[in-house]
Order: sequence, then C-alpha cells, then structure tokens
Amino acid sequence: MRPTLIRRTATAAAVVSLALLATACGGGEAQDADAATDNGGEKKGASTAPAAKALTATELKKALLAQGDLANHTIVDPGAGDVLDAEDISVENTECEPIANLTSNAPSGEPAAEGHRMVSSDAKRPSVEELAEMTPEEQLASGMDSMITALSLYSYEDEAAGEAFAAIRTAAEKCAGGFAFTAADEDVTISKVTEVKKESVSGGDEAAAWEVTLKEGGEEIPYKLVAVRQGSTLATFASVDIRASVTGKDFGLPTALVKAQLDKLG
Repeated sequence: MRPTLIRRTATAAAVVSLALLATACGGGEAQDADAATDNGGEKKGASTAPAAKALTATELKKALLAQGDLANHTIVDPGAGDVLDAEDISVENTECEPIANLTSNAPSGEPAAEGHRMVSSDAKRPSVEELAEMTPEEQLASGMDSMITALSLYSYEDEAAGEAFAAIRTAAEKCAGGFAFTAADEDVTISKVTEVKKESVSGGDEAAAWEVTLKEGGEEIPYKLVAVRQGSTLATFASVDIRASVTGKDFGLPTALVKAQLDKLG
C-alpha cells in the first residue's frame, strides 16, 4: 500500500467523520456495527508435506475474499495504481526487496498467478449520547476508526511459495534498522521493521507478522504486515489504521481478516 493510497484513505475517513458529526448535531441516529470476532492462533512451523500444485488465476480469484464474506468489512477490487509489479520497486539494498514489495502490494519471487483485494473494517460509530460526551478531537477521531488492508494471494510452482516466505522473513531480520526504496517513482523510507510476537495469526503452514514504520513527507506511518504460506499459496496483508496514524496509538493485527481468507483458501 503506497503513501498516496494512505493519503486518499485518510481523506475519505475525514469526510466520513465530518458527515457523522453533522448527523449527530442534527439529531440523526448513528448505527453501531457488531465487532468481528478475532480468533488468533499459534504460528506453525514450516510444513514437511510435498508442495501442492499452484492455483490457476481462475482458482485464485475464486479463493479471494469478496464482499459479504466477512461481516463488518468492505471488500473491493484495488484501484488503478494500487497494485505494483516487482519491477516498479527499486531498493538500493537488494536484501530488503521482499519487505519493500510486501509494503507496496507487490509480489516476492515469480508467482504463477496473483489476486488482490482492498479491505476496510467498518468503523463502529458512536451514538449521539456518546458523541455528546466527547471532546471535538475525540469526535473527529471516532469517525476514523477503520483499518485498511491490502490483501494479496500469490500462487507458486514447486517450492517457490516457501522460498518467497523465507525471503520475506530474512529481509525483515536483515533490514530491521530500516532502509529506503522507490515505489512507482515515490521515495519511501522505512525507519524500522519489528517482528510482532505479542499477537499471532491462525492457520497456514508458516506465518509471521511485523510492524513497519514508514517515513514520508516528514510524517511517520505505522504499518502491520502479515505473511502466511498455505501450501503453494502465499497470502499477504499490509494494514494501516487510520485512527492510529492520526493519534500515534498502536493497533492490532487484522486477525479476523487473516482467518477468513485462510478459511476460504482451504
């Protein structure tokens, strides 16, 4: 997910927030969305089973989450320019390429097929009574309570899925101190990469998650990255929380989304 996409998302969230305040001031009713259930599990080690056959583009599209598959989430196709090719990423330290690619919604290695979705968690909107007890700053932030995730599925031939996963994990370790790269002619700086160990993601043969801090335009934006290999398919999730990017507070992994996608992948 590129910085320009974050800016567009943040702007949209601000518009939603202002509309929410206008409704509250006019006496309208705000609807509360039920929270999705997160079922985190322990990470699994590398599978010793033979590599499964790579999914075709048609099979991968059917395996991707679609609108209606996950409650309280909006799932759409990515817009033009939201998905990049590996050739669109330029990293001076080539060891860091897999993390740069994951952050930018681009593949690692050479997948046989790929599919993508943009997923946003529906904000839980406060009631009129709750808004009345908030400060103006809290009211504004309440409309930005949404996580945006770039979801990608990549299928690989032979052992390439495991190799792609291993490359991402190695890059996270070797590039923990940060690095700079260019994504579609945009200069991006990652100041640090830290593996997330206090939470876990469920399912898959191998799974790992990281917190990445991007510096762009003098601002720091926290990301959460998740990579899960299931057979010959690699699922990746690059998430930014709009409210956290404004308040600077931490946010969790998209565990409900990860579980739903792995369940559908089968």
